[in-house]
Amino acid sequence: MNRSTILAALVAVSCLTVELLGSGVCRIDYQTKNKSRYVHGPVNVECGLSSGEVHSAPFGNWGVDTESTDRRDGHQFDGWCRGHRVCEDDDPDDCTTYCNGSWLQWNSCTTNIPKYAAPNEDFFNYDNGRQQKNKYSSVNAHGGGRTDIVVSCPTDTDGDYYPDEGGCEDVLDRGFSIGGHRMELYELDGWIYHNPFFHDDDAVGTLRFPTLRASTSGIRCDIFGCTGGRDGAFQSKKSGSTTKVSAKAAIQITGAEFEDAFGSCCDPLSDPGCLEW
Repeated sequence: MNRSTILAALVAVSCLTVELLGSGVCRIDYQTKNKSRYVHGPVNVECGLSSGEVHSAPFGNWGVDTESTDRRDGHQFDGWCRGHRVCEDDDPDDCTTYCNGSWLQWNSCTTNIPKYAAPNEDFFNYDNGRQQKNKYSSVNAHGGGRTDIVVSCPTDTDGDYYPDEGGCEDVLDRGFSIGGHRMELYELDGWIYHNPFFHDDDAVGTLRFPTLRASTSGIRCDIFGCTGGRDGAFQSKKSGSTTKVSAKAAIQITGAEFEDAFGSCCDPLSDPGCLEW
C-alpha cells in the first residue's frame, strides 16, 4: 500500500469519526403510497389458453414489489373491476360476472384476444373503452420500510438537566427522503391458486422514482421521536418505453425513534457532564 493510499484511508477514518462523534440516529418508519393508477396497454399476462398456460382471462389482481417490501395479495395497486357483469350482445341472457374476489382488478389481456381488446367498454373503463383507471381515486399503500438517519445528540441548552435540542427534532429541519424507489408490478396468479399447474406471478412493468420526499407538515417530532405526518408530494411516473402503466407515488413518515447508535451521546439527567457539550 503506497503513502497516498494510506493517507486517503486515514482521512476517511478521521471524517467518519468526526461525523459520529456527538451523533445518534433517528430510526424512521415510513410508508410508500400510490394513486392515479392508469393502464394504457398493451398488457397480456392473463390471456388464457391462447398462450399455452392456464389463466382466468382477462382480469387479474396486481401486486407490487419494492426495494424494501414484497408483493402481497391485497390493496397494493387496486384496479376498477369487482363483480362486473358482462352480457353477450346477441344474447342478453348469456352473461358472465367477472372479478368475484375481494380486490379491484385490471383487464390484464388487452390485445391478444379480440373479445377483450379495446375499444370495448365492457373491459376498459376509461377513454371510451380504450384505457383503464383505478376506481374511486383511492390511495393505496404498496410498501414501506425502516431506515436510520444520522442526527445530533440530544443536548441541554438551558441548564435544566433536560435535553431540549437535537435528536429526532433534526428531521424537521433537514427533512427526509428516499432515493431509488421502484414499483415492480405483477399480476398475481401464484398468490391466488398456489398450484404448480398454474402460472406463477407475471411481471407487468416497473415504475421508478428517483427521489420521494416526505412532508414535514403535520408531523410531530421531539428529541426522542416522531409521530406520523402527512403524505409527501405525489410524483408521476410511467413504465417503460411502451407506457403500459402510469401512477403517482409519495412517501409518509409513520413514526420515528431516537437511538444512541454510536454510543457517543449521554443523558444530562444522569451525567451533568453533558451540559459541557
